Amino acid sequence: MDRTNWKFGQQNVNVLVLAVVYHGVAFPLLIKLLPKFGNSNTDERIELVERFIRLFGSEALDCLTADREFVGERWIKYLNENRIRYYIRIRIEKKKQQKSNPKESE
Repeated sequence: MDRTNWKFGQQNVNVLVLAVVYHGVAFPLLIKLLPKFGNSNTDERIELVERFIRLFGSEALDCLTADREFVGERWIKYLNENRIRYYIRIRIEKKKQQKSNPKESE
């Protein structure tokens, strides 16, 4: 999963993408145009994952990889409840915070 934003003339184009990776190359399968500038939210991500599952079945989803934009308690809870394996890069500040205060991450 990834998101990109660029300008087309005066128009901002903000796209949330779900791709399949084959031999290290990502091929976009599903996109969602976001009617705003900036990060996606949990509902937009869930909608894209559920559309994938409706089209291809849950067995076609081996794992989800995403960058540090794709975090949030409700998002991670959704992935866990639906048994979707994931690899999400986290910000270094989060790692430091967890090390300095382990009870906060529970």
